[in-house]
Amino acid sequence: MGRVTAEFEEAVEGLAALDAGKRIWARDSTLWTESGEEAWLAWLDAPLQAARWVRDTSELREEAQRAGVKDVVLLGMGGSSLCPEMLSITFPADATPHLSILDSTVPDQVLAVDRGIDLRKTWFIVASKSGSTTEPNILLDYFYHRTEGDGSKFIAITDRGSPLEAVSIERNFRYVFHGIPEIGGRFSALSAFGLVPAALAGIDLARFLESAASMQAECAPHVPVESNPGLVLGAAIAAASKTGCDKMTFLISQALSRLGGWVEQLIAESTGKDGVGICPVVEEPGRSPECYLPDRIFVFVLVGDDSRLSAHARELEAEGHPVIRVFLDEVWDLSGELFRWEVATAAASVLLGVNPFDQPDVQQSKDLTARTISDFVASGRFPEEQLIASDAYLKLYSTGTPASSVGECLGELFTQTPQMGYVALSAFIDTQPFAEEALQRIRQLLGHRLGVATTMGFGPRFLHSTGQLHKGGPGNGIFLHITCDPIDDVQVPEAGYSLGNLSLSQALGDVKALEGRNRPVLRCHLSDLRDGLDHLEQMLRRFLPPR
Repeated sequence: MGRVTAEFEEAVEGLAALDAGKRIWARDSTLWTESGEEAWLAWLDAPLQAARWVRDTSELREEAQRAGVKDVVLLGMGGSSLCPEMLSITFPADATPHLSILDSTVPDQVLAVDRGIDLRKTWFIVASKSGSTTEPNILLDYFYHRTEGDGSKFIAITDRGSPLEAVSIERNFRYVFHGIPEIGGRFSALSAFGLVPAALAGIDLARFLESAASMQAECAPHVPVESNPGLVLGAAIAAASKTGCDKMTFLISQALSRLGGWVEQLIAESTGKDGVGICPVVEEPGRSPECYLPDRIFVFVLVGDDSRLSAHARELEAEGHPVIRVFLDEVWDLSGELFRWEVATAAASVLLGVNPFDQPDVQQSKDLTARTISDFVASGRFPEEQLIASDAYLKLYSTGTPASSVGECLGELFTQTPQMGYVALSAFIDTQPFAEEALQRIRQLLGHRLGVATTMGFGPRFLHSTGQLHKGGPGNGIFLHITCDPIDDVQVPEAGYSLGNLSLSQALGDVKALEGRNRPVLRCHLSDLRDGLDHLEQMLRRFLPPR
């Protein structure tokens, strides 16, 4: 742990003094903030219910194969989509059906999925705990219309009594799998929301869940804190954060590369509130150890003998940075790792003094989005924004002072970056490989010039993840929201607006929420996705202040 060793030992002692292990398992809300935490701890028992999911899903994939299904598309958001996405990439299946994830309202991305499947040979999983989440419900309506109302192609995963359950009955869905009401979305990986899609993807659930049962036993209430892998990790996270190392930077073996996105939501949405929070940094372009500021803690998740990452960990330690190493023998240990991080997040939140199971600031963006799209339907117009700079490729909107050029405006935004802050790129665009590569180049440039941590998220998915930290956390971020007109747009059935309208409303709603918290934010609208991103990169290279 390097320079935070003393604080780590103090954190371990603090959890022991609180008898945290026993009280977490006892659902004792006084351990946190006494604001209802006891109602959200059923995930502790999820590994014990493994046999149920192995049994209930045992013939699901075989049934799909008998029906000639080639593709299964999961329509979800946040906790309902991140785990299935991680599992589908970590355990790719050789045979059909193939599982893919759609968690976007960007019309070009929705159309790309639509054009890439044969609707006659596709099933859809609609996953929403509350059953009222906008994005999966909109996508359900779109594909239900596209399949001419064939409910036999749909499976729902939702809580009992939800609006989605009612819709699934009305439309004669093939199956409805029920979540556990006392498990929140981001803690739901080892419940129906993670395991039903995994079964359809052909993952051996019995084998996959073995490590979760083992980790549950290692984190049991009678295990002393210093021997409890979940509590030890939680103590390390909290200790680092309290000493200013609040940028938790993940470096993960390629075999588990998508673990980072799942952990990012778990940490950011659970801890980022009440003016505190840990900023997860995932898939950030690398730097030399001496180029990192002292606000970092590095977490290495190593699968097998990863000599390259192990060497990098030693280099960072030599430079004085705190390092956590998590070792996995093989990718099948993943379910245990999910459980460990859930326990760690709950434990770290004890020491940080926050409720890890709510997301109070996520709702604000949702409300502002709903108001924006409602006003658009009524008037046919979006709210007026202040255009402060533009050229042939970019239009920049902000509440700030108009600038003489796009470059000057971008430079002014990033001069506001706190020394130990971070820059967040939030892109409501199609996630084509070239776009992601361009954003990573921009991210690398920002990190090099400004020296600070950088994060990147695609909208609207980040709204259900890091969006909570952005608005409820320490307030040390700089935000660049990127939007672009779609190549093709799609009308939402019987809604009075298009997917492009909804995606823009979500971007505008989040900008408004950030402005309401006095966060520096700029919306950059591209005239063309490829050319606009290239031009944005060129402008930043010319006008970013040197470090």
